[in-house]
Amino acid sequence: MGSAYGHGDGAHFARRGWIAAFLLAVLTFGAGLALRRRKFPRVLTGLGTISYSVYLVHPVLLAVSDSVIGRYRRDDLVLEAAFFAVLLPLSVLTHRRIEVPGRAWGQKRIRRIRST
Repeated sequence: MGSAYGHGDGAHFARRGWIAAFLLAVLTFGAGLALRRRKFPRVLTGLGTISYSVYLVHPVLLAVSDSVIGRYRRDDLVLEAAFFAVLLPLSVLTHRRIEVPGRAWGQKRIRRIRST
């Protein structure tokens, strides 16, 4: 089986990638647990709040930007700043208008199911 990355052993790369991802996840959760009593800047907690929306919206925005302006050089700081200037407010909007109401609707459904 060849690598999806065009070089090397794909299985070896995938195994190393999963191990690295697992270790980084353990370290991330460990750091979060160790720092759970500390105060964080509001901007960081805000980014954490909208992170799932960023995760869902960014590939769509990348596809739109690719089709509108095409692929751009990786080191074009102005385009990257413009991408984030659109991504973050759009993610706030989708968080507030889709994610929060969807979660509330789901909780209401769960309460209704449990009460029957």
